Amino acid sequence: MIPYALTYYVRETGRLPRVVRCEQCDREYVYFLKRAGEGEGTSLLFLENAEAKERAARRARAELEAALAVGVDPVPCPRCGWYQAHMLPEARSRRHRWLMYVAGLGLAIAVIFGGMAVIVPNTRRPDPDFVEATRAGGWVAIAGAVVAVGAWALRWRLAALHDPNDAPAADRVAVGQAKAMTIERFTELLAAYEESRSRPPPDDADPAEPLSPPTPDPTPRA
Repeated sequence: MIPYALTYYVRETGRLPRVVRCEQCDREYVYFLKRAGEGEGTSLLFLENAEAKERAARRARAELEAALAVGVDPVPCPRCGWYQAHMLPEARSRRHRWLMYVAGLGLAIAVIFGGMAVIVPNTRRPDPDFVEATRAGGWVAIAGAVVAVGAWALRWRLAALHDPNDAPAADRVAVGQAKAMTIERFTELLAAYEESRSRPPPDDADPAEPLSPPTPDPTPRA
């Protein structure tokens, strides 16, 4: 086959500080929302390779910006460990995802064996033994459909009942301290970063090497 086009794939990642006011203790905290965007661009007959690459990058940036604009992560308060109400749908959607694979497997079995049970008997001069086997496969298709529906319903029910605030408070606080910081700590780190940028670089510094922001310390401070 003679190649006639070139497709570029671009993946961009980014993070954005998300300020949250805790519903339980009425204090603010900050966590970093991390997301990724993907884009592709095709150059037909290799005539616009640079433009195709730019289109892929532009689409990846647009997808990344959209994901950061609406994204939410279930991050509890680092002071009291409370998960906010707007985080609960995302926390529930991440529970028992393996059941969706079970549902998909059951659906695939139902489609394959059900299709054979319908198509094979209606072919010209079907083999009687094969027809009998496909009829038995019809029961397998029904079982697969039951498994698919049952796994989907079970996951939906278990996710609906899940409340991350039922976990021990100490465990929730530990998660919050690992993933977030108080607003005071964030403000302190931001001020230190801005101050480091305003200072002139040392004489022995590489002028081509930009200053990097300090690594955030997620340890909360009262």
